[in-house]
Amino acid sequence: MENSQDTSNLLQKTMNYLIRVDKCEAEEAEILMQELSDVVEREDIRAIISSICPISIDEMRSILAIETGKTYSTEEVEKIIELVKKHLKS
Repeated sequence: MENSQDTSNLLQKTMNYLIRVDKCEAEEAEILMQELSDVVEREDIRAIISSICPISIDEMRSILAIETGKTYSTEEVEKIIELVKKHLKS
């Protein structure tokens, strides 16, 4: 039971954090998801990027590392970051 409570607390903290750091509007995030499909094959990774909107190479690489067996070039990472920046709230 304790494990379930810990998970629930973690989910609540995560949701609170995501609400505070909302970086792009929902419509922009959907557009970003579509644009990322040219570079990032996995939909779950595109969703994470669209939700978090990382703009540093280190942050982006840590997310892209989820996809085992695929290595992204610096050029690809920079392209992804530019797409993210295009959709950030002003």
